[in-house]
Amino acid sequence: MELTTGDMKQSRLRNLAKGVKAAAWTIDNKFLAELGEPRLNRKGDAFLPSSPYRTALITLTYREDGMWAPGHISALIKHYREWFRRHGLGWAFHCVWVMEFTQLGRPHYHLVAWFPRGVKPPLPDKQGWWPHGDTQAVYARSPVGYITKYASKSTSKSAAHLPKKARLWGYAGLSMEERADIAFAKCPRWLKGLVHPDSHPVKRTVEVTRYCKGSGNKIVEKCSAWVLLAGMAMGWAFFGPYEYDGFTGNGIALRHKGFVEVMTPDGDAWVLNHEGKI
Repeated sequence: MELTTGDMKQSRLRNLAKGVKAAAWTIDNKFLAELGEPRLNRKGDAFLPSSPYRTALITLTYREDGMWAPGHISALIKHYREWFRRHGLGWAFHCVWVMEFTQLGRPHYHLVAWFPRGVKPPLPDKQGWWPHGDTQAVYARSPVGYITKYASKSTSKSAAHLPKKARLWGYAGLSMEERADIAFAKCPRWLKGLVHPDSHPVKRTVEVTRYCKGSGNKIVEKCSAWVLLAGMAMGWAFFGPYEYDGFTGNGIALRHKGFVEVMTPDGDAWVLNHEGKI
C-alpha cells in the first residue's frame, strides 16, 4: 500500500479536525459543569453581565507575507497564562486555537477562549503580545461550533501551504486527566477498537528488546507505538499493523502485517489479529 506525501498531509489535517472538536467540547463542558449555563440577552446575541462566563473568538493576523515563525502562537499562549496567574481569579487560561491559510497562503490563527465572569484580558496586539500584526475579538455564543468550523476550513485548504514545523492546532488549560477524550479522538481507527476511551493513548518512541533466532543475540530497537497513560492497562504499548516498506516516487510504501503487537511494561508481549482497515 502506498501512502503519498499528500495523503500524509491530509491525514494530519483530518486529525486536526477531530482533536479541535474534542478539545473544545471538553473545555466547554468543564465550564458548564463548574459554572453553569452562560446567560444571554433576549435576542440571544450577547452575553449578560451576570453570565458566569463568556467565550470569545480571537483572530490573529500577520501584517506581511513571510513573517510567520513556529514559536509565535506558543509565546502568545504563555502571555495569556502569565496574565491569568495574576488576574484570573483562580482560573487557568483555557483556549483552543487553529492555524488557517488564505487562498494566497498567508497564515493566520483563530483562537476560542473561555473567560469566567470578572476576567477580561486585554487584546494581544494592544498589550504587545502579538507584535506581528492585528487582532480582532468578538464574543462567541457557540465556541465549539465556531472553532470546529475553522478547523474544517483548514482541513480543506491548508495542505498546499503548510510550512515545515507548523503546529496546526493546540489547546490550553486542561489537566492530564481532562485530556483523555482528546487523546482518544486523535488515535488511529485500528487502536480505537482495542482500548478504552479513558485510557489516554499517546504516540511515543519506546525501546523494544528482541533476540535473534539461533544466535540468541540481544537487539534493542527504538520503535513508534501508542502507549496508554491511564486505566488498568496503563503503560501498555500498541504497535500498529502497518510497517514501513521503503520509499516510492510519491511517498512511502506500507506493508500490512496482519496483526497488532501489544507489550506490557514488564516485557510480556502478544499479538492481536487485524483485518487490514486503517
